[in-house]
Order: sequence, then C-alpha cells, then structure tokens
Amino acid sequence: MDTQELREAFTATEALPARLRALHLEAVDAAARDELPAGLGEGPRAIVSVIPMNYFRERLDLDITPENALAPFKPGGHMEAVEMLEGVLLHTDGGGQSRMDSYAVTHRRGRTDMVWTMGYLMNPTRDDECGVVPLCAI
Repeated sequence: MDTQELREAFTATEALPARLRALHLEAVDAAARDELPAGLGEGPRAIVSVIPMNYFRERLDLDITPENALAPFKPGGHMEAVEMLEGVLLHTDGGGQSRMDSYAVTHRRGRTDMVWTMGYLMNPTRDDECGVVPLCAI
C-alpha cells in the first residue's frame, strides 16, 4: 500500500462505527414506520442488526433464499417467507392478525435486521401509553 491507500484505510476504519450505526438506524426507522408487507404488533420492540465487518469493503450479492435466510429471534407460531428486492423477509404470523410478532430481513449484501415485540403497552387506549418489558422477557 502506498501512503494514500494507507491514509484511506485508516480513515475508513475510523468511520466504520458511524456507518454501522447509520445502517442500524435505517432498520429502526423502517420498523417505526411499519415499512413491511404487514405491520409489527403493538408494544415495545427490540431491534438487532447483524452486519459483517467487511460490509463496506466488499460489494456482495448473495443468493439469499427462504431456506438460507436467518429466522427471527422469537419465531413463535407459523413462519412465512417473502422474497424481496433487498433479500428475504421471514416473519411470524401474529396469531391470525395482519400484524407480525417478529421478523428478520436477510439482505443480499450480507446483513440481517431482526425485530420482535416484547412486553406490552400499559395504557393502550391513552395518548400517554407506556411500554413495559417484564424482566423475564429479556
């Protein structure tokens, strides 16, 4: 590596945490806006992004299928697969409602975003509702 390549490598390494946080915030925003084929259930949510360290260095285009996509963290009930442009969405059915209990999006570029509901809303009919996560749900 020449001096310029070394400088760029060190700069990219320093910016890595901010870039990873930005990707995670995209997943948080998508979950908050219910930008999915069906909405997520009510209550507090946990959102985890699994991103490989070489995500920004290599331009991957993986062959993601429902069989090799990561399952949601809390896969209770029947699981459905939806093939999307970004990759594959695996989600639970939410007990016959049009809402999901959990989902995982495995992207063709190699990252996975998992979202699930946990706990409940203390006052779901009031504007000042409060999300409660019991200790046993963690």
